[in-house]
Amino acid sequence: MLISRLVLASTTTLIAAGALRAQYAEGFDSQALADITVLAEPDTNVLFVDYSNMTIGATSFAIPEAPRHISGSAATRGVLIQVNLTAALTAAVNILAGTTPIPFSGRYRVSFDAWINVPDPLPAGSTEQLLWGVSVDDVAPIEARHNLALGAQGVYGWLAGENGYSTEDSVICEGGLRLAQRGDTQAGNPIYFNDAFDKPVVVGAPNNAPANQWVRVDIDVDALGVRVFYNGIEFHNVVPNTMPTTGFAMLGYEDPFSGLGTNPDAQWGLFDNFRVTSPNGNTIIGSSALQGTASSTGQILNGGAPPAIGQEQKDPTHTANFGVKLQEHCKEKGVGCEVYYPGVTDVKFKSTTEYIIAKLKEAK
Repeated sequence: MLISRLVLASTTTLIAAGALRAQYAEGFDSQALADITVLAEPDTNVLFVDYSNMTIGATSFAIPEAPRHISGSAATRGVLIQVNLTAALTAAVNILAGTTPIPFSGRYRVSFDAWINVPDPLPAGSTEQLLWGVSVDDVAPIEARHNLALGAQGVYGWLAGENGYSTEDSVICEGGLRLAQRGDTQAGNPIYFNDAFDKPVVVGAPNNAPANQWVRVDIDVDALGVRVFYNGIEFHNVVPNTMPTTGFAMLGYEDPFSGLGTNPDAQWGLFDNFRVTSPNGNTIIGSSALQGTASSTGQILNGGAPPAIGQEQKDPTHTANFGVKLQEHCKEKGVGCEVYYPGVTDVKFKSTTEYIIAKLKEAK
């Protein structure tokens, strides 16, 4: 798939903010100064706009300020993306952090605010979606649903604006694999959509949807996995088959289907306040560390089932997945850690009680 590459130049500033420190922050004030790399497939459009007063085609829009304004950036300035305008082909855009894409590793959070505009009544060809990515690359094919089997790299996913799939409205992928997905009409899934979003896309739709409202997108990466939050609601908590290593941070937009929308002026994605942050004030661009010391005497974790790395868990922090990844980190820090689950053969203690008794005896 051919892509065009647009490099927009500026400098990156380190900004302290509470318990997090910004490794990267972009408010999309100006195309000339934006610190981003745009990877755009054919038949797409990337516009820098004042979204409080903008005209797309023949239609005017006034979108309120995004919720997480970057200090020092202009209000109501953002980047607007349109895809599959006339060619009737799948199309997407990836925007990477940095004019020369910045590699991030270790423990960090990718955040941005997104508005997926969907007309009411729903037109034909209404399913379009925001994209996000961590540990992605900067070569074709870009990370998007329609490139899933064509060589997309890293950990990435999408959120459909109007719950158009019903079965895969929110998805997390690794390379060519789907790791987990949620659909608004699937058993046990409506609560996620109804808690995260304010309203259905149209009157009578079965559940709330992301469309026509600001959505706060947060992707957390550390040694224990990748967690995806929309408006503070955790949609996915997955340990990939290969944990993300050094790679780029991405936001984007896609039309995953070839059908043309019948109201293109009102179908687009709007993005603002693109950040990459790390905990505990780490100030090195593109580098962050999972915190921990060897001052502890150790810990034991019990799992009720063997690990299933790469598979989504209903209660991830109380599974063997969590335990084996924490054990890896503890070993790096010189902290004792035993993980017990059915079938494990290399543990010294098989219960918390045994472990505590042994440690108390050691302390005598």
